Formats: sequence, C-alpha cells, structure tokens
Amino acid sequence: MNQVLDRSFDSAGSTESKVAIPEFIPASTWQGSKSGYYFGTSVRGTGYHRDISTQHQQSAALTSRHATHNGGTVTEEPHSNGSRKRIRKSVQIDEDQNETRVILSPEELLERAERQQRNSSKSTALLLDLTPKGMRKAVNALRKAIEVNELQRAQHVNEPERYMESEVALYEHIAAWKAIASDPTRLFPIAIEMELVQNLLQLLLHDNVDLAAAVISTLVEWLDPDLLQSKEESESGEEEAALLASVAAVASIVVHEGAEPLVSNLSRLNSNNEEDEVGKGIEDVMTLIENLIEIDSLCALVEKVALVPNEKSLAAHLCKDTKLLSWCFQQVEENGSLRDRALEIISLMAPKEDVYDAVSDWSRLPPYVSSFAEQKEDGKTQDNSATLDGIEILLQTVAAFRKRQPADETEVERLENAGLIVTSALTFSSTNVEAFLSAQGIELVIRCLKERVHAGGIVLPWLDWTGTDHVYKTACEHMIVAGFLKYLLPLLMGNHTPKSFDMVQTKRTKRSWQTNLETTSIRVLYALTRYLTDKSPEDAKARLLAKFATDSAKCDRVVELLLEYDQKARVAEYKFYRSDVEERLRQDYDDSETATGMVEMAALEAKLTGGGDVFHRIGAVAAWLCVGSKRCHERILATLRQHDSGMSLVQAAVSEFVSVLDEALSVSQRAQLQSYLQKL
Repeated sequence: MNQVLDRSFDSAGSTESKVAIPEFIPASTWQGSKSGYYFGTSVRGTGYHRDISTQHQQSAALTSRHATHNGGTVTEEPHSNGSRKRIRKSVQIDEDQNETRVILSPEELLERAERQQRNSSKSTALLLDLTPKGMRKAVNALRKAIEVNELQRAQHVNEPERYMESEVALYEHIAAWKAIASDPTRLFPIAIEMELVQNLLQLLLHDNVDLAAAVISTLVEWLDPDLLQSKEESESGEEEAALLASVAAVASIVVHEGAEPLVSNLSRLNSNNEEDEVGKGIEDVMTLIENLIEIDSLCALVEKVALVPNEKSLAAHLCKDTKLLSWCFQQVEENGSLRDRALEIISLMAPKEDVYDAVSDWSRLPPYVSSFAEQKEDGKTQDNSATLDGIEILLQTVAAFRKRQPADETEVERLENAGLIVTSALTFSSTNVEAFLSAQGIELVIRCLKERVHAGGIVLPWLDWTGTDHVYKTACEHMIVAGFLKYLLPLLMGNHTPKSFDMVQTKRTKRSWQTNLETTSIRVLYALTRYLTDKSPEDAKARLLAKFATDSAKCDRVVELLLEYDQKARVAEYKFYRSDVEERLRQDYDDSETATGMVEMAALEAKLTGGGDVFHRIGAVAAWLCVGSKRCHERILATLRQHDSGMSLVQAAVSEFVSVLDEALSVSQRAQLQSYLQKL
C-alpha cells in the first residue's frame, strides 16, 4: 500500500503535467497513516479517503517529498507581506480505524469516554493501600478529585469534554473503595473517622448519573449481609459483635444521610441495560435497601445496636422520610419489568407494625417525586395532587389470578408477595380495611375460592381479623351478607379446597398446603364468632349458628379438630422438654427463678406454634356454639364423650386462651371468653 501511494506522489512531482491525486484508495485493513487521507468506510467502500480539508497542506507536502527524492531542498513560497509560513503536515485519523469517521458532539464524546472507562475499569482500577496512612491519603485524593471536578464543571459548564477526564478519575477513585469490604471490622471504623462515607454520599447528587451509580454499587459491596453471616462459624462472640457494630455504623450513616438521595436516584437510573453501571443502578438500589433492612433486623436482636435509634424499624423510617413506598406501588401499577422487585421490597416493609404509624392509609399514598425531576421538559412542574391507591393496586395484582393458575414460579412469587402485603396491611391498619371493603376485597376472596385456584389459598388469610376497631365487626357482617359461608364451611370440612400450584408436587407440599388451609379456616371462623353479635344486621350471627345447628356433621368436625390440635400442642410441649433447649436456657441464667421463667415462656411458645394457638381458637368456636345453641351443645358434648373426653376440654382451651392474651390489648376479647366459661 505504501508503494502505491509513493508511486502516485512521485508521478505527481516528476512531471510538469498535472496528474489527479486519487480520491479513494481501497484497502481492507489499516495499513498505517497516509498523509492527506483518513481511513474509514463509506459508499465507496473501505479504504483511504481523500481529506479535502488538508488539500493545501498535502500539496506542500508533495512538493517537499518531490524535492527530497531529487536530492534538493524544500523551498517555501514567500507571502505577499514578505513573511514565510511554515508548512505543516496534517493527518487526521479516526479513533476507531474500522468505522466511518464521524464528528461527535461534546455530549457524545463524554458518553463514549465514560463507556470506554467502564469497559476498561478492571485493568485501570486504582489499588488502595489499606493501612490507616494509606487510607488517609486515598481519602484526601478522593476529596481532591471531587474538588477538581467541581471546579472544572463550574469553569466549563457547556463543554463536557473539558471536565471529562476529571470525572473518569473520580469514577476510578469511587470504585477503588470497594476493597475495604474485605475487612469491615478493621477498615470501616477508619473510613467513618475520616468521613469517607459522607464524601461518597454527597456524590449521589452529582449531575453525572454514572458517578451516583458507582457510589451505590460501592455501598452494596460494603453492606452485604453475607459479610456478617460468613464470619459466624470462625469468629468468637466478641468478634461477631464488633463486626456487626462496624457494619451497622456505616449503615446508620447511609440511612440518615443517604436515604432520600438514594430513593431520588430511582427516577434517573435506567434499568433496561444491565451491562453498564447505570443499567445496574436500580437493581443496586433495591439490593442495597434489602441489605439495609436485613442488617436492621440483625441489629434488633442485639442491644445498643440500631440503625435508626428513634424508630422501631428501618422500614418505618424509609416510609416516613422517603417516597420509596410510593415508587414501589407505581412500578407495580405500571406492570413493567420492575413490578416483581418492587413487590419484594414492599413485602419486606409491610410486616413491620410501625410502618403503619408512618403511613396508615395505603389507599391515598402521595405520588413519587424525585429531587432530580421536579420539572418536566416543558418547564412545567409536576402535578403532585394525584394519589396512589395502594390497596387497589394490590387487589388488581391478585385479581389477575382469580380464574387461572400461575403460569410459572415467577407468577407464584408475585401472587404470594401481593397476598402477604395485603394481609399485613389489613392486620395493622383499620383504615386499610375500610379501603379494602370499598374496593370489594371480600368479593375477590369469594371469587378466588369459588374457582378453586392457587389464589384462593393466598387470599383466605386476609379475612383473619384480629383488631379491636369497629371496622372489623363491619367486615365480618359483610362476609355473611356476601355469601362467604358457602365457601368457608366446606373448607372447614376439608372439601372443595383450592388447588395449589407447584412445579413438583410432593406429599409433603400437598400436606402442608392442606394444613395451612385448615388452620386459616379455623382462624377465620373464630373471627366471625368473635365479632358477630345479636345486633348484627341481616341476622348474621343467627345465620352462622344455624349452619351448625342444622348439620351435626359440622359440630362433629369441630370436636375432631379440637382433639387433633390438643394432641399436637401436647406433643410440641413434650418435644421441647425432651430437647436440650431447657438445659441451655438454665445455663444462660444464674438466677434459678429467672431461668425457670424463661424455660416456661419458651415451652409455651413451642406449644403455641406447634398447634396450641389453633387449639385455643377452635375451643373458643366450640364454646360459642355451645352457648348459642342447645342443640349444638348436646351434639358437641355427646361427641366428646365418644372420645372419652368432655366439656372440660373446651373449658381448658378457653381458659388457656384467656391466660395468653394481653390484659391491656385484649380487654373485650378476654371478657367475651370469660363469659363463655361462666355459661358452659
């Protein structure tokens, strides 16, 4: 190729006649730079293209080349003013030798450089000296990089290419700090002392979203709960406590100073492309929130360690001080790619009771507003008057499965997460119950049970009312009027149960599914007997009582369940005392009286979880039937005697139920149960 060009140039200089210089010289690969040409691909093909912009310089270069080949010297033509201009060769070569040369805008140039930096970050990553002195130098270097970038951005507002290198350098500094996750106990306190966490958190507000995403990625590395769990077997108790304290200290700073900007970044992070830092940004934010909630749960088990001292839980803090809950519900409503991940985040926060002190009405949530998107492109501010109806969004998510089974495990998880969230929302907030009734939630439960689909088993716990507000009484009355007994009582009898969806159904999974349906049916039935009174409209109480009085098989089933769960509770208590838990508890406490009290509490908990709680409730149902109907009383007593038992079993269940209820929180419930004991 060089010889071809040389012959062309020599020909132009050795003859007085003008020979046209080629405009295009084909070449399949890059053969080196050619004066006056650039390499690229166009409609002519791939090769060397004549650069018109350097035509005059090329002519001078050809003259110089010809003179040199003939052993002469290069002379320069004088200008009209007598000065001489130095001839300079100009060669333009595109960065990518296999692409057509294009002129990039400053923004495109910055984007390309950042992309190249991300792709080559592994080979150019900074290495930290993880000694206190080395970390101090690295922190100062980070601060210097931040200052340089801020200065260059201020000086060259409209010229991104002028501050591009400073942002690439800043990116490298941020990524380098992931290394301290290798030894949190030793390195995190040093980082806190030098205010490294605050330095990184301020970059969450940086105009370059790549830098914010890099900070989030670094925080994910720092606050991985696996850092705590992987050390458990090899470390002593003191070392574990020190490790948890170090991680919790960093997490606390992130929560208090970074929660709001972290959630605000959700509006500008792109989730479609997971190959780059920005594409992973939203997933990293969600992972970080999950990690923080898990760390908060671990801290709750340890005294004097808390992420949010003034709050009961981190979830309540996030719901109160950020719009995370609104953003999650917005993703669920949009049915986009983030729907399932958003449901997972809500399902982690929903079971925390103090969340409902911060946000009691989920049917009127404020819209998600980010500090990065306060204005639309047309300059108009966002409309913040609209609200999100979280209860309706959840019911719509479940309603998609009211007639069909989930198609795969992903849909099963979506359905179960939505069901869990609704259960918690109704349990801890009477305001949500009102919204649930208005949105025809009970009718949705009935429809799912009627179709006998997987959703039926998921939505049944919604109707296990446990609150003291009047709205729960209204809900029970509405259940009777809506025809819920038509589906509840067959479940109690073990008939017409919803079919579970399992990719691989085993005897164990089937048995577990049936047991859950049975226990939930008992709890829902107890809720009806608790809230329905003689003054309930539509003769709701009498209608429920008549179902048992006119069908002795239902009374027999109540006795059968009473005996079954009494046996389960006794077995669970027996297994506890046969285990080594009692011995370990007595060793943990020097005071024998305290140790005995702790053992008794642990034994009661084992008994309740092993079947005692259901035993109490089915016993209360039996007492309600005996007190309300003479026919039911006679049938239940006769059936008990057939099993060598008597009414004392019902009395024992109710009496034990009263003893485990909180005296302050369950005044009316205790009074109702005690009235049963007096009338039996």
